Amino acid sequence: MKDVRDTFFEMRDKYRELCESMLGYGIRRCIQGETRHNKINQKIKQLEDDGNKLKKVVEDLEKEAVDKEEKATQENAQLEKEHTAAVDDKKTKIAKYKNDIKEMLTSHKVSS
Repeated sequence: MKDVRDTFFEMRDKYRELCESMLGYGIRRCIQGETRHNKINQKIKQLEDDGNKLKKVVEDLEKEAVDKEEKATQENAQLEKEHTAAVDDKKTKIAKYKNDIKEMLTSHKVSS
């Protein structure tokens, strides 16, 4: 009877050790999962922040491109206006020179 009682107490102690060991293992795994979960959440937040920064950079670059395009369009319009004015001025001068030459030729023929 004493052997049965001793065996029972040994088995009870072994089951207690087993339960404590399983409980410790479960707690360690839970802590590891929480740690991993926190790291993943930090990585997600970092990636979202990086994404927002990149969106801001893209928006700034798009705005800069639009501004440069508008500036180039204005410069082209100004250059075209100046070119048209220069062409008109030269056409006027050429027409004046033609008239002057015609007058000189007609007055030269009349005198001769």
